[in-house]
Amino acid sequence: MTLRELGWTEADAAAFAAQHSGRGLSPARVVRTSKHAYHVAGDDGIRVARVGGGYRHQASCPSEFPAVGDWAAVRPKADTEEMVIASLLPRRSAICRQAIGGSGRGRKIVPQVLAANVDFAFVVAALDGGRGFNLRRLERYLTLVREGGVEPVVLLNKADLCDDTASPSAKAQTVSGGAPVHVVSADSGTGIASLEEAYLSRGRTLVLLGPSGVGKSSIINCLLGHEAQQVGAVRDSDARGTHTTTWSEIRALPGGAVLIDTPGMREVIPWADPVAVADTFPEIREIAAGCRFADCAHQAEPGCAVRAAVDSGQLAAERFESFLKLRDEAENAGRQLARERSKREGTRAVRVRREKRRRWEKR
Repeated sequence: MTLRELGWTEADAAAFAAQHSGRGLSPARVVRTSKHAYHVAGDDGIRVARVGGGYRHQASCPSEFPAVGDWAAVRPKADTEEMVIASLLPRRSAICRQAIGGSGRGRKIVPQVLAANVDFAFVVAALDGGRGFNLRRLERYLTLVREGGVEPVVLLNKADLCDDTASPSAKAQTVSGGAPVHVVSADSGTGIASLEEAYLSRGRTLVLLGPSGVGKSSIINCLLGHEAQQVGAVRDSDARGTHTTTWSEIRALPGGAVLIDTPGMREVIPWADPVAVADTFPEIREIAAGCRFADCAHQAEPGCAVRAAVDSGQLAAERFESFLKLRDEAENAGRQLARERSKREGTRAVRVRREKRRRWEKR
């Protein structure tokens, strides 16, 4: 895969030249990540890479380390075949979820980047009658994607195993917040051609998101035109899928787009703000305009139009409860981020004072 095939544009080249001219660095894209190393691809092929010492020292949280889809500035590591990642180009989008970082008393909620520099996200659910079709989980994925600055597209896969696809499609549209919903079958090829025409043009980057067992690997094989991904069976005992993808990885598609495959996630807690949550629940935002108070939390406030809509049946109680839970999680993430930012700024101020004192004592 060349840089062009990986989505490198003239704008990327100009940004790279402005930031790294004369430093002996070359551009590459992070195409795979593991616990301690990365795989980066450039015009000279795919190489193993590790972050440099200066980079590691300056990174303040896991989300600042490279993720699949990142554009990196790299240089060869002396006497090895490996590369050193010196820095990243600014991300134009980043899909993040909440994760637990640290250990012991230092454990805290941190953002984990699932994919960077993505144009469209295929959020996959399954129509096979198992656990792959869940509206509440779909809402979470849509919030996750929108917060990252990425356009979501809902794929209802395994249409060949469903006698009535109209009903689940209509239900998905009620929670999609305006995102397009496509009914497809990776096994029969139904609906795949329309995806290629609408979203897979040259230079675009897409990501597949969804729980195990919804057929993400089968969709990749269908788009590639050959079996590149192992496909696992759904367990009969609990209708859960098995993890056939255990890491994130970029694959080049025949039409010129690139696709990021991600492992199935059992738990999806978006790293999002309340605005992204509201975008996933546009009907609640519209109803809330009729609340007596502009800052109504839709709890016990008098004159709450949202609560009244739930009581009258205009708004489904399950939809409202999902909104409240996601909003609380988003606000919790925001408080956590503010605390960490304040802590970092305080630590930085202490370092500055110590450095000033050290210079003064040297005089």
